[in-house]
Amino acid sequence: MDRIKEIVTDHRSVLWTIQNFSLCPTDVNEYLQSPEFTTRSSSVTIWAVRIYPKGQTECNSVGKIGLFIHKSSSETEVHHVRYKICLKDVYGRDRYVVKSEQLFKGNGTSWGRASVIDREVLLGVKREELLQNDTLRVYCEITVGCIDGNNSTEGAKRSNSLSTPSICCLDALSSNFETLYESKKWCDFTLQTVEQKFPAHRIILAARSTVFAAMFEHDMQEQHSDSVLIPDIEASILDDMLRYIYTGTVQIMTFSKALGLFACADKYNLDELKIMCKKFMLDHLSVDNLCEVAMVADLYNELEMKEVAKSFFARNASQILATNNWEELLEDRPHTASQLLEVIASGYTSKS
Repeated sequence: MDRIKEIVTDHRSVLWTIQNFSLCPTDVNEYLQSPEFTTRSSSVTIWAVRIYPKGQTECNSVGKIGLFIHKSSSETEVHHVRYKICLKDVYGRDRYVVKSEQLFKGNGTSWGRASVIDREVLLGVKREELLQNDTLRVYCEITVGCIDGNNSTEGAKRSNSLSTPSICCLDALSSNFETLYESKKWCDFTLQTVEQKFPAHRIILAARSTVFAAMFEHDMQEQHSDSVLIPDIEASILDDMLRYIYTGTVQIMTFSKALGLFACADKYNLDELKIMCKKFMLDHLSVDNLCEVAMVADLYNELEMKEVAKSFFARNASQILATNNWEELLEDRPHTASQLLEVIASGYTSKS
C-alpha cells in the first residue's frame, strides 16, 4: 500500500499580558518572549510569541513594534501554520492584526511583521486604548498542520474523512451579527423607547440575557406580545446595548455612555458589559465625574467602586466640593454625599 500523507492539525490561542511595557529594558534588535505553549499534531511542538519593543535594524523597522510567532522546538518536521497575532484594546477587541499562512521548517523559524505600530504612537495617542496601566495584551491564534507519512489502513481512513479543524473566528462572527442587527431582517420582536423602535430577534435576546429569556419563557406580557416598551432608557443607549448583545463589543465608549450602559447591564443581567462599563468609569475617574461614580456605586451597591470613589474623594475633596455636581449630589443623593463627607471626618485611608 502507498504511504498515506495526512495533514494532522491542532489549534491554540493564547493571551500574553506584558506589565510595565514602557519600562521593559530592551534595545533595538532585542525581543521579549512569551511563556512557551505547545501544539500536538504528529508530535508535540513548542511555540512562543515574540515582540520587538524598539524594532530591528535588519528589517528597517527601528522605532516600530514588531510581532512574531516563533517555533522553539528542535524537531525537523515541516509545519504549515495559519496564524493571527494582534494587540487587544481595553474592550477586548483585536487591533493591529497580523494574519498569514506560512511554512515553519525547523527550530528557530519565526514569521510575523516587523512594523505593526509606531512605538511613539503606542506610548502616545494609543496609550489609553492599548496600554492602560502600562499593560500591553498580545493575542495569538495558530492552527498547525504537518505531514504524517505513517503507512496504515487506519491512517487512510482518517485521511479520507479529514475535515478542517475548528478555528476561532470571533471577529467575523461579531461582524456578521452586527450586519444582522443593522439589516433588521427576520426580526420577531421590537423594543420601544419613548422616541424610537428597535426591531430585534427573540432568540438572540434570550441567548444573551436571562432577563429576556424569562420574558419569553414565562407567562409574562412579552410572551404574548411582539414588543416591549422601555421608557427609562434613552434610544441611543438602547441601540448601544443591542449592538453589544449582538456583537459583544461597544463602539467608542464615553463616560456618559458607560453610565447609561451600566444601568442597562444591571437591568438585563449583562455581566460582562457591566464589568466593561465599571472599568471604563474607574479608569476615567475625575474631579468632574466623581459624584456620578459615587452615586452609581451607592445605588447598585458596588463595593469596589465605593472604595475607589472614597479614595479619590479623600485625595481631591477640596476640588470636588467646589463643583456643581457636588451640589446636585447633596440634593439628589444626600446619603451618598454623607458617606463621602465621612471620609474626611474619619481620616480615611484606602483599603487597597
